[in-house]
Amino acid sequence: MKDVNKFLAGEYIKSIKIPKTKLDTQIVIAPVGLIKSGKTTVTKLLAKKLGAVRISSDEVRVLARDSKIETFDIKETFFILLNYFINKNLSVVADAGWSDFEKREALEMLGVEKGFEVMYTKINPPRKYILDGIKNFKYKKGELFRSSEEVMRDFKRTLKERWPLSDLDYIYTFNPAKENLSEQVGECVEKRKSNLE
Repeated sequence: MKDVNKFLAGEYIKSIKIPKTKLDTQIVIAPVGLIKSGKTTVTKLLAKKLGAVRISSDEVRVLARDSKIETFDIKETFFILLNYFINKNLSVVADAGWSDFEKREALEMLGVEKGFEVMYTKINPPRKYILDGIKNFKYKKGELFRSSEEVMRDFKRTLKERWPLSDLDYIYTFNPAKENLSEQVGECVEKRKSNLE
């Protein structure tokens, strides 16, 4: 299975746009939020504003599905990707399921080993925003889930097993339901700078 994980990571790397500049201090930003909370939107804006690489476990799963790969380890594949970009001295916005304690622990241990700072952000719109997103879900090519019923099952499972994560030290809490998301991203970037000083 390791070869499959490496293959998937290699294929995914081909789709990544490398920023022209690097941050002075290497960081990994790990967003935490429920499905349909706006994580993808926030992480894309954040990566662009920071000049960081953005990687997404959902995109890796879609690549596996589209490549007809049924058996692979998403956590191992994701950490292969993370190591690849960290070893290139790039900062990363890592869009994955960080509500999972074991995954967070592995990320923090990697941070200690490789010398980068881990920063958690919370994506926390009102529940109605999330439920409306699930209700209005329509499948498009590249989506992980195929129906609103699948999305709702995942939402309920995550809510029951892993939410809320109030014990984490978040550098910023986003509310994608508000119209000032670009401003929120700017505030987060400033907060990151002050946290590193």
